[in-house]
Amino acid sequence: KPDGTTNWSLNYAWLPFGGGPALDTNGILYVNNGNLLAIYATSSLAQTVWPKYQHDLKNTGKLAPTAPTNLVASDGLYPESILVGWTPVSSASGYDLYRGTNSVESAAQLCGSEIAATNFMDGNIVPGVTYYYWPKARDNSGASALFGPNDTGWGHTFVSSPAGDYDQDGKADPAAYNNTNGNWKVRLSSNDYVLATAESLLGGAGWTAVAADFDGDHLADPAVYQEATGDWIVRLSSANYAALTATNFLGSQGNSALAADVDGDGLADPTIYNEANGNWTAKLSSLGYVTNALAQTLGSPGWYAVLADFDGDAKADPAVYQESSGSWSVKLSSAGDYYLPGLLGGSGFRPIPADYDGDGLADPAVYNPTTGDWKVMLSDADYYQVDISGLLAP
Repeated sequence: KPDGTTNWSLNYAWLPFGGGPALDTNGILYVNNGNLLAIYATSSLAQTVWPKYQHDLKNTGKLAPTAPTNLVASDGLYPESILVGWTPVSSASGYDLYRGTNSVESAAQLCGSEIAATNFMDGNIVPGVTYYYWPKARDNSGASALFGPNDTGWGHTFVSSPAGDYDQDGKADPAAYNNTNGNWKVRLSSNDYVLATAESLLGGAGWTAVAADFDGDHLADPAVYQEATGDWIVRLSSANYAALTATNFLGSQGNSALAADVDGDGLADPTIYNEANGNWTAKLSSLGYVTNALAQTLGSPGWYAVLADFDGDAKADPAVYQESSGSWSVKLSSAGDYYLPGLLGGSGFRPIPADYDGDGLADPAVYNPTTGDWKVMLSDADYYQVDISGLLAP
């Protein structure tokens, strides 16, 4: 019987047909594609020279599940990750997800296995790179074929902390931005670093924070950037924090956003960094916000970009940070290039240098967006490192 029990047995044999498997006893035959087939004798035949019994192959219903459908991958909605979802298959016990950097199905590699849900957050990506996805459904009988057509998705660059001087006391205030709901948190140095929260202030999914003093009043202006479109939105403190939107202003897929006073005129300059090639592009306020490529490249895959005035000459210096090693590389506007291996940081920590002590020099700093831990090297204390656990997280 198909359930594995036997009422009787019948010995027989035949040659395999069409390259199929040979069968030499009554019972269950497993075929290579995962289908489960049962053999049984149906009836006696009329007097003949042929075998007395007729044998049929019947499908017992133990087929591998059908392929999932309606796969959708997110485009620039999440920092350094892509959310992939699909329609459930009723007979599936789990799913496997395959990924590639082109549409060639045979080149796809497994990126998630035995997934219980019908969605998967792929965090092992390079921001700005487009990935192709295919899901499989599986149960104890096997796995489905790859689903086609596939869908593509990409993740935007890392979410920086929007630290800045929000209270005009000359000291940068630790801040955090939540890109799922647009909430902003800040600890004001003028108020003993008590936590303040502005719910749904600005941004949301697909937007990264790039706060800086865009209007020159010595107050940080909350701002966000959408990598998919190059759109920027700024709440100017000099205009009672009214929102100013610049559509398709600067940036595109694969470019992270920064803002600081690069040209020394007291106004923050919108800037983008391309991690793939180390190119920097800015719209300098002193030149009417015309797009300008910065003279030299800095950075490569695996290096995060920051802009801050490390040498105190009132001009922001481009710098990059490598999370895996905690190394920094800086191009000082007054003194050339510096490479600082293993200076500060490490796995899980993102760079957020700013002038936290109010001495006119940016202090190297990192924070962990998961734990809220911060580490700062204060320039007014000979770069003594201060570690603060659980200070602030999105």
